[in-house]
Amino acid sequence: MAAEVLDKHVEGGRQKSALPIGVDTLTECSFRFKVVWRPIDDPPGCRTFAALLPILNSDLFVAELTLNENFREFHTEHPEIERLTRGHELCHWRVHA
Repeated sequence: MAAEVLDKHVEGGRQKSALPIGVDTLTECSFRFKVVWRPIDDPPGCRTFAALLPILNSDLFVAELTLNENFREFHTEHPEIERLTRGHELCHWRVHA
């Protein structure tokens, strides 16, 4: 499924993707996720970086990707983790939606 996303949405596709892949553009433009920062309460012993919920009856967005406000500073210091988190949620969308 990841290869299909690359082929359809990333210049160069799976063979010659320009790196780094613009995961922000993928999630916000290609897949039409509304990205917001909000606190997410973690279960004890867990770190929840994000959540993805479908948005029904919207012409603009298909889902809301909520990034956990409690980890905003961490994501700012480690942008690769935010990129990974967005990609992880995109994978959930492709697999489950």
